Formats: sequence, C-alpha cells, structure tokens
Amino acid sequence: MRPTATQIALSFTLPGGYTAHTHGSVRWLRDVVDPDEDSAPGLGVRFEGLSPEDRKAINAFIRIRAPMFYDDES
Repeated sequence: MRPTATQIALSFTLPGGYTAHTHGSVRWLRDVVDPDEDSAPGLGVRFEGLSPEDRKAINAFIRIRAPMFYDDES
C-alpha cells in the first residue's frame, strides 16, 4: 500500500472494455487487518488530469453501478 498523498500513475479497464490512463494521489487506505472496518482492504485515489473521454466513461460507469460506500450523513 502507498502512504496517503502519494502521487501515482494508473490505468484501469471499465466494464465494456474502455481503458482509462491517468494519475492521481492516494486519499485513504484500508489495511488487510483493520479490526474497525467491515469492508475489503484497498485505497482511494483522487483522479487528477482526467481526459474528457476518461471522465465521460467513468461518469457513465458510476451512474449504473451500485455504491460500495454509504455516507452516514444525509
């Protein structure tokens, strides 16, 4: 895992085959052995410098995908 604020380059393929290439910074971490979390381990990335095409594809994916996280605040 990368420490928060680490700058990373990444690429990922969305369902349907669209591959995005971008960079970003690590915003949060969830360790494999985190006794306070019921969720899977992982990390959150703040995308920086998305192309218009990448942004469009990601937004289309978000609209059809069920949330993985629900904020307790309304």
